[in-house]
Amino acid sequence: MEHSRLETTIPADTWWDVIQQHASNHPDRPAFLYKDQRINYGKFVVLVDRCAQSMRRRGIKKGDCVALLSPPRPEAMITFFAAGRIGAVWVGLNPKYTRRELGYVINHAQPVMVMTIRCFEERDFKDDLQTVLDDLEQQQNRPALVVFDGDAEEGTSLLDTLAEGSQEAALGEEHELHNPDDPCMLVYTSGTTGNPKGVLLSQTSLLFRSTVQASVFHTKDYPIVINFAPINHIGGMHFRGLSQILAGASIVYQERYRPAEIMTLISRHKVNMLMLGSTMLQMLLREPTFDITILQKMEWFIFSGAAMPLPILQRIKEYCPNVGSTYGLTESCGSVSYIDENASIDAAAYTIGRAIPSGQLRIANGDQPIHAPGQQGELQIRKRYCMTAYLRNEQATAEVFTQDGWLRTGDIAVLQEDGNVRLVGRMKEMYKSGGYNIYPREIELVLEQHPKVLMAAVIPVDDELYQQVGHAYLIFKPNETLSENEMAQWCRERLANYKVPKRIFLHSSLPMLSIGKVDKIALRSLN
Repeated sequence: MEHSRLETTIPADTWWDVIQQHASNHPDRPAFLYKDQRINYGKFVVLVDRCAQSMRRRGIKKGDCVALLSPPRPEAMITFFAAGRIGAVWVGLNPKYTRRELGYVINHAQPVMVMTIRCFEERDFKDDLQTVLDDLEQQQNRPALVVFDGDAEEGTSLLDTLAEGSQEAALGEEHELHNPDDPCMLVYTSGTTGNPKGVLLSQTSLLFRSTVQASVFHTKDYPIVINFAPINHIGGMHFRGLSQILAGASIVYQERYRPAEIMTLISRHKVNMLMLGSTMLQMLLREPTFDITILQKMEWFIFSGAAMPLPILQRIKEYCPNVGSTYGLTESCGSVSYIDENASIDAAAYTIGRAIPSGQLRIANGDQPIHAPGQQGELQIRKRYCMTAYLRNEQATAEVFTQDGWLRTGDIAVLQEDGNVRLVGRMKEMYKSGGYNIYPREIELVLEQHPKVLMAAVIPVDDELYQQVGHAYLIFKPNETLSENEMAQWCRERLANYKVPKRIFLHSSLPMLSIGKVDKIALRSLN
């Protein structure tokens, strides 16, 4: 497909308009497939409307924030669309979060309502959240807690629970007119200072990025995809979520990525677009029950978030006709560059492709664009369809954009002669592990909170399965010591499991720079 033919005109003003169009055009097409549930687009619209009414009757109004703690399930999309319809801002919470992490996000986001699944994988989230809410810094902002059991067949559904006690005011026939450039989603991404930043995303930006992605990854009929990504992640809510909804897709939800189930899901639901990061793909290829010839039934294999080894891509290409990849950030509101449909397998393995539509990317030295191929500079993204702001952080918002209106990615890149962009390094220390963005400073702060630790430094180390994992180096206070296992347990109690360092090394001293910071380059040679 030629870039000039890509449809980049946003097809609707709001996400509510999008699903109304789908419900009118193909009401019986499944929007969500989850366990034995089948929610078609006609029912999807009805559920969103019911949810929006319940939220409004509970006093949720334009600009308020609502939160959902849940594994990947249809409730994430239903509550997001409902919140957007009444002008509220939606934020997803990951069941992997510890109480500390839940507390930080809730304190910072200040939702007026937190919806949560009662339990997941033997963890009681009602008790966890009650404790978190009891410890809120500002009790006057304590949100309402809405707890639901799960599927309607098993217990009380979310919509039934929301409807309870929501009779204070009726929702009028006409909704307020909301500016689609206002924020509708809040996504938390860790920062180099150690405290996660809340990224505000608008309906307009999400609609635009989704329109482009749906046009690039076009299918003969409509996409059928598996979504196992967390609801607090741009990959789960946009890449495998909203972009698919815009295309009129069917989303097969998997609460946790389980390679052994993939063959069954592909066959049962006739999945035609497999979207996996490098770690997930390698786990799938190692699964004894997986038969790679099933890729012959796919129209697309798509990866994003980390480079894919060339031998693996070559093997995939033997069976799947189209291999695609993308590059994007939470702050960019999703994917901004793509591998051409007819690009070489080398381009897919070693570059992030090119901006689609053109003009969305540049390589620059500060505010000065670099036009010549082969010269290194920072990769920057045109501001128009990027984030609105960092929530309650004007300084960070100002710093992330250049004076002439471009988002600083912190990635060092080179423009190749063929027009593709190749990443060569990161200005920031962030690394990716199994598709997750991880910032060393957040982990270092947790380690340094231990009463016996004087200083901590975390660096990424290459890993065959996860691409990179963290190694932590500690200096203890005088006459103090702890074992590696004890420190790992300290981390597990305070961090999501993917952030816990793979190894923890104990030292009496660490190599230092003249400015008083740990020399992390020298650190790599210690073990």
